[in-house]
Amino acid sequence: MHTYIQRIEKARARGLLPAEGLVNVSVAHDPSCGIYRGRECDCNPEIILLRGGRRMRILADGSTEEEDLS
Repeated sequence: MHTYIQRIEKARARGLLPAEGLVNVSVAHDPSCGIYRGRECDCNPEIILLRGGRRMRILADGSTEEEDLS
């Protein structure tokens, strides 16, 4: 499983993602990441969720940093 999916799953397991509804997820991989060569993600991508006027960055341990966009 790609590392970015593992991070999203960790955040979900912590209850930091909504159980229902629409969530916009953006994953920005490093230029040297294996994902661009048909391999598994091997970088530390920036993962951002946008939901309800809030921007959440998912960290490596599945915790989040939140920012209010309003």
